[in-house]
Amino acid sequence: MPRGVHLVGSVPLADAEEVFRLSSDVLGRHLRRLPDGETGHRLFWNSWTRPLYERTPGLELVDPPEGSYTPWKQARLVVDPLELEFGPIGYADAARDSWALFSRLKREGAIPGHVRFQVCIPSPIAPMIVLV
Repeated sequence: MPRGVHLVGSVPLADAEEVFRLSSDVLGRHLRRLPDGETGHRLFWNSWTRPLYERTPGLELVDPPEGSYTPWKQARLVVDPLELEFGPIGYADAARDSWALFSRLKREGAIPGHVRFQVCIPSPIAPMIVLV
């Protein structure tokens, strides 16, 4: 018998509140951790970080190579890698916003008391495969 459920990030619902409420209602006693579902503009895994690559000096967007995993433009390094500096990616802001909602819903009893907040961040190689 399964003893738990582990959600790994993306949940195809309208927003984080719907993810928190529905997951808690249906899976609550089986959950140990609960992600926000990566909804809205974060829906497509890590491709939502693409604007960061578009505005980062030292990168230029080029057509993907033939047979690429993704059909959209990809970033190419045009400076010494030691000169490259990224601004905020957005994961921390998303986590703070979701934490505030999670915390409120937990205080209200919509999320079971034993469930912890889960932040989902792709490995550094993931955006490289899709966007670079």
